[in-house]
Amino acid sequence: MIVSDIEAGRKELLGHGVEVSEVFHGGNNVYAGPDEPYLFGRIRVSGPDPEHRSYRSFASSVIRTANGWLMQEVTTRLAGRIDSG
Repeated sequence: MIVSDIEAGRKELLGHGVEVSEVFHGGNNVYAGPDEPYLFGRIRVSGPDPEHRSYRSFASSVIRTANGWLMQEVTTRLAGRIDSG
């Protein structure tokens, strides 16, 4: 799930009764062992990416159906990922 503001997106889901993790970002892209959902092996650092870079801040959730969801903050799309129409 892509959002432009990770804190606002998390707050909205919480307001609808959805259990959502705290916002986190990866620890220098280090992979070291298992992780609770859903960035397998990524070390989580509490809070959003300090520079608020796109594709770097996350929150995760498990919905009643046991499906895992990952919310990701995207503020600027990478080249080639924008619909030119």
